[in-house]
Amino acid sequence: MKMNRRFVLDTNIIISSVLSTNSKPYKALKKAQKLGIIIVSPATWQELETVLFRPKFDQYITFEERRQFLLDLSQTV
Repeated sequence: MKMNRRFVLDTNIIISSVLSTNSKPYKALKKAQKLGIIIVSPATWQELETVLFRPKFDQYITFEERRQFLLDLSQTV
């Protein structure tokens, strides 16, 4: 059962977590998901979508992986 904790993560932390699953941002995101809920404003969500789908990230993660990440994240916010 999730606790009533709420977490706010900067867009850069979320982007870093999707790019590297061995990173501290990834571990922070997963821990926040485990312990509570992540609070994301509509403006932050829009920024996350815009930044994550920039062509410069194509070399690190596929379009489908990014889409799936956002879908999974949307289930926990």
